[in-house]
Parts: sequence; C-alpha cells; structure tokens
Amino acid sequence: MSTKTTIKRIALVAVAALGLGVVSSVAPATAAERTPSIISVTSDGALRAGVAGSITATFTLPAGYAIGDSIIVGARVTSAPATSFATSKGAVPGTAAISSSTPSATAFGWAKASSGSGSYGGSNNTTPAGSALTVVNSTGGDNLPAIQSGSQNWTTATQYVSATGDSTATQSLSLNFTPDAAGSYTVLFFVGSGAAGYNTSTLIAGLSTANIAANLTTTSSTFTTGSTPTAATITALQGTTITGATGSALYKLALTDASGAAASLGTGETITLASSTSTVSFLNATNASAVTTLTGSSFSGGVAYFTARNSATGTATFTATGSGLLSTAVTGTGSITTVAGSAGAPTIAKLSTNTALVAGTATTTSIPYTARTCNISFIGCYRYCCKR
Repeated sequence: MSTKTTIKRIALVAVAALGLGVVSSVAPATAAERTPSIISVTSDGALRAGVAGSITATFTLPAGYAIGDSIIVGARVTSAPATSFATSKGAVPGTAAISSSTPSATAFGWAKASSGSGSYGGSNNTTPAGSALTVVNSTGGDNLPAIQSGSQNWTTATQYVSATGDSTATQSLSLNFTPDAAGSYTVLFFVGSGAAGYNTSTLIAGLSTANIAANLTTTSSTFTTGSTPTAATITALQGTTITGATGSALYKLALTDASGAAASLGTGETITLASSTSTVSFLNATNASAVTTLTGSSFSGGVAYFTARNSATGTATFTATGSGLLSTAVTGTGSITTVAGSAGAPTIAKLSTNTALVAGTATTTSIPYTARTCNISFIGCYRYCCKR
C-alpha cells in the first residue's frame, strides 16, 4: 500500500468520525417516560354481559411533561363473578378450579381515546402521531402460583407516546371491556415508572397484584353489569305549567328493563329528547346548558333529570326516545304548558285602592294622608322622629 493511499484512508476515517460527531451533537433529546400522579376512572355506559363496553381512564401528568414523552399504563381484573373466566379461581370443596382465559383486545384491552388528549399519539417512539397502540395481554391459566399472584387474571398494558394535539396536563385512554358473565368486576388500574422492572408494558403486565399495589400508582374501581332498557317513563317533578317564555319545568326520566328493574344505557346507547313543536327546547337539570341527547353518564341508578321549556303559550308534547344502539321502541312521553306572564321575580299584587295618595277622605281609588310639620332642626328631627 502506497503512502498516498494510507494518507487518503486516514483522512476519510477522520472525516467520517467528524461527521458522526456532528450528527450526534444535533440529535434530539430522548423523549422521557413519565409517571402520572392521579388516575381517574369513568364508565362510558352500563356494562353488560357479552356486550362490548368501554371505560375511560384519565391520567394526570407530572410537571415538566412534554409532547413526545410517554406513559405506561395497565389494568387487571382482580375480582369477577364466579362463572367468569376473567380471573383464575382455585378449587374449593364441590367446585373445580377455573382457568382464566386469554382476553382479546375487545374483551379487555387498551385503546386510544376517540377524540381529545390521548387520541393523537400512539406506541411508536419514533413516529407516535397516529400510530396504533401495542397492547400486551395476559395469557390465562390456572396454576396455583398464578392464582396467588393474579398475573394470569385478565391483564392489559400499553405504552402511550404523546404527539402534537395532546395535552401536557392530562391524557385519557379507553379500556375496552366485554364482561363474560353477569355480576360485579373490580378492576385495578396502574401506571409504570422509570425504575428497572417497571418501565415497559410487558414488565408491568407480568407483575403480581401485590407488587403492583406496593410499588406503582394505582386505583381500583368496581363495575356491575346491568340490563337493557325496555321502557322509559317521564315524570314532571314540579308540575307541567310554566309562566312566560323563559320558564322551565323539571322532569325525571326513568329507564327500566323487562322485569321493571332500573336499567342504564350501555356503550353507544343514547336517549334523544325531541318535540314536534319547534318552540320546545331542553336543558340540563340546572338550566345551565342545552341538551338534546342523554348518554350513560347522564344517568344514575337508571334515572336522569332535565328541564323543558316552551317559548309559545299553549300545551306541547315531547318524547324521550332510544337512539344510537338503543331501540327506538324505548320511548317516554311528556307535556308542558306555557301561560302568559313573566318567569322572572314573583309578581306582587296591587291593592285596587292603592292608586293615589291624597289629602282628605278615603275613597275607592285613594288613600288619605295627613300632612305634618316639624319645628325641630334637621338633626334634631332625625334623632327625634326617625329613630322613634
């Protein structure tokens, strides 16, 4: 090898090294994994056995969270009905052991929010925007150690990497949940941390329930399956007659199932408030905002409240009808009557004789008064007359 060739190769190596150094010096900072401080959970509607439902979990992010940072979240069923395969159950006298099954993504699995913060990112660290979530689910089983640890109960975990559009204060993710039996389920929600052993979705999904409770931020919620509404009943709570165009009447809407028991809306089921009279409108129970559609979160114990208003005098009818995934046969009817007047402050009646104050004798249209004079100074008058 000639001296010139050797020099050229040395120069190329130096240039390559310099180039790599330049690249590394401008590389973006690595996005950090963050640990949410609070987990808030809300059911998106009544859960029903064999019907796909969802639960929204909202995570409060720590100070310093930036777009591109990520969180690792998990959920596990810790108790379930006796006939459910969501949890492993040991044998007891007269009852054989039950093996937990492997849940599908719709049976028990994380998904991005349908809109808002938690819908823009994904699980891809390089290009999170719009990427799908990579979900780790339990595999089921019935061996005794798994029953004791809970690791083979229905469990799901994922990483969510934020993207532009997400909030740096809170993010919400949806937990798909299809109960496999009627009854109550307790779900443990938890988040990973940056510590070794807790910093990937695979690692936290395999932890024992005791380990999760001892080392991670958690919250538990219990969900009870309901039944499908078959009837809707509207009841006026303060009468159906209002005064003036801005008055309103309060109504209760009760949903019941085929047995007459209280029922609530499931995921995707709604109730639409409507009237064939264009002057009728609906507001929430506090008259704070307009409402035409009621969802699962509008009900408690199968009951929701709303107010109705009719800006024209006369009587009008309205309905509460099943919509979305709920049958339109579920319908309730109500009415409202408006009479002329003001719906503001109460009207104080005026006496027929209270039309004038005159000196002299009382008549049917006047009230007499007697003029009085005072010889005391203003200050003295105040002290003597006004304070008596």
